[in-house]
Amino acid sequence: MKMEMFLLQEAEQFKTAREEKIAVTAKDISLGGCGFLLDISKKHLFENKRRYLCRLFLPETEFLVPVSIMRNQERDGRCEVGVSFDILPISAEKSLGNFIRQQELINR
Repeated sequence: MKMEMFLLQEAEQFKTAREEKIAVTAKDISLGGCGFLLDISKKHLFENKRRYLCRLFLPETEFLVPVSIMRNQERDGRCEVGVSFDILPISAEKSLGNFIRQQELINR
């Protein structure tokens, strides 16, 4: 699943300049959060407890969700990041739940 991350500032404002968003691809996802890998040079951007606004792209929709960095560790020369969803609106939860079920059925 494709995602874009926007750093939340102190006043909960987020940067929207094109060069300030970070595109990532989720390697695993649940209704509680997700994990992804990125280049080790970007590790410093994902310190634990830092907050981001995450744009999730699903096949039929997209939505924005505030997330907190829960894990940031080096692994095989890359940075593995785990985030938790701070708030998941009901409409997003339903769409994401359907997406997860579809992926599980495909991978059987």
